[in-house]
Amino acid sequence: CEAKAFVQAFHLENLLAKIVVSQPPWEVSSDLEKNISTYGATILLSSKLSAYKGSVPKQILYGILKKHRFDLAPGIEHNLANWGKVTHAVEEALTQLSAKFKKAADVLILPSADRKNIFQLTQDIAKGTQCEVNVLLCARVAFMRKSYIKDSSIKFWTTVDEDLVKIRQKADGDLKKVTKQVLLLGACTVYNFFCLVEPSATSSRLTASNTG
Repeated sequence: CEAKAFVQAFHLENLLAKIVVSQPPWEVSSDLEKNISTYGATILLSSKLSAYKGSVPKQILYGILKKHRFDLAPGIEHNLANWGKVTHAVEEALTQLSAKFKKAADVLILPSADRKNIFQLTQDIAKGTQCEVNVLLCARVAFMRKSYIKDSSIKFWTTVDEDLVKIRQKADGDLKKVTKQVLLLGACTVYNFFCLVEPSATSSRLTASNTG
């Protein structure tokens, strides 16, 4: 009986091994790529983001993936090969989004007649994302625009991060103060736009944005 059980167990082990070997290598699904891109855009357009380059946005996105899982297999973080594909997808998505946002800001160097106001620029940047265009987002984009005017080179995002560092230093690292300062820097441009365009809708738009 013991010999028979041993043979059956050995046979079963061989069958399982064949199944594992026959499985195709795991790849990032199109649904997972879409979720990564969607959440990546939300992170990069957040008024609370402390840095655009480096590990900050990536770690936030990894945290979201680990929390919601989507179609990630249990324990995939411990499979270096497969998790490496996830990290590559995250890095690729954030790189593409950053390039898209900077490209949208390139209109600032066009002749004045072809330039876009802050609301139009924010619409272009938020296009294709699930982010609502409101005063908070316009203020963050206005802050980016100030950095862009100062440095539109490939070091643009480094300049944005450096400007954020200066604000954090003035705010002693207080996140609420940092967010408030960023909003104040862009508020003048944003509020002036809403006061000059569609004045009848200004009050309702600002109220909806501030209560959202």
